[in-house]
Amino acid sequence: MIRRLFLCACILSSIAGCSKKPREGVAVIVNGHEITSSQVLQAAEMIRESMIAAYPEKAFEGGVTSDLSSGAAQQLIANRLLIEEAQRLGIEADSGATDSAYNIIMGRFPDRAAFERELTKMGETDSSFRAQIREGVRLDALMERILADTPPIDTQEYRAFYEKNKTLYVGNARVRAGQIFFPFKDSISETEKQQLLAKVKKVRQQIQEGTRFAECAKEYSRGPGAIDGGDIGWFKRGDLKPELEQPLFLLKKGETSDIIVTDVGLFLLHKTDEEAEKQLPFEEVEKRIRFLLEIKKRNSLISGHLDSLMAEAKILYIDTSLAHGKPLRDLNLFPEKTP
Repeated sequence: MIRRLFLCACILSSIAGCSKKPREGVAVIVNGHEITSSQVLQAAEMIRESMIAAYPEKAFEGGVTSDLSSGAAQQLIANRLLIEEAQRLGIEADSGATDSAYNIIMGRFPDRAAFERELTKMGETDSSFRAQIREGVRLDALMERILADTPPIDTQEYRAFYEKNKTLYVGNARVRAGQIFFPFKDSISETEKQQLLAKVKKVRQQIQEGTRFAECAKEYSRGPGAIDGGDIGWFKRGDLKPELEQPLFLLKKGETSDIIVTDVGLFLLHKTDEEAEKQLPFEEVEKRIRFLLEIKKRNSLISGHLDSLMAEAKILYIDTSLAHGKPLRDLNLFPEKTP
């Protein structure tokens, strides 16, 4: 989905150069159509913003890089060739889908005036913006046509992928925990802290002497799960704050922790159950594998189609630094997460 949004964003940038006289700052000419340096920069900025939205840590990687610029240029070239193919095949944009997309975008602004101000800032008019959306809808229709004959993937292929990549489908070790929580008041004095600590020590002593943890939780805990005997569910490493996770995972099943002091209060944790890391069965992950392989197959078909269009196109790089760029799909800008 993220990549498709990039495609649409770049489409809007690329269409702006249609049917205009040659201008200064042209970066690439594709079958006689100009793509300007400013359009490449705009597309690269759009992609970078989307990257940061998906992966906030990328905000610290600097601005638009040469790889990002060249990748954006390659995407703009591909978009232009797809537009030409849609025209050649006589594919028309569905008016209902066009109106719906237009209304969705306009609805993101507080009012019509704010929307029109943004169009002016972009150098667009309402009619030119609608035209861009129509082209985007036409390309959606083209994509559907390209993918219409996607061969189905059978269960044997899913299972073969699973057998080859079993290490990707392992359930994390986890523990089930109960808690007794004694919160600090907003303005608690040191004396009050010591009094609360003494109370918790007595509760822990009761548990050590044989009182069931669940009974003490129902009576004393002021946190989630108290009504259920302190049960707060299952956790894997990384789910809890370190000051709670570390002592919990060191416990043996049935053990209660020492008193844990935090900024918000005092805790007693109890490990009620545990599960070791385990191999997830094929039946449990089949849907995830099916989704992954279908997306890969669709991307492969579209990539192959684009490569054939680019091989036949007349592409002139005015800005030669963009000629050696990789397509966005090869830049690993959006690393796949473990399935």
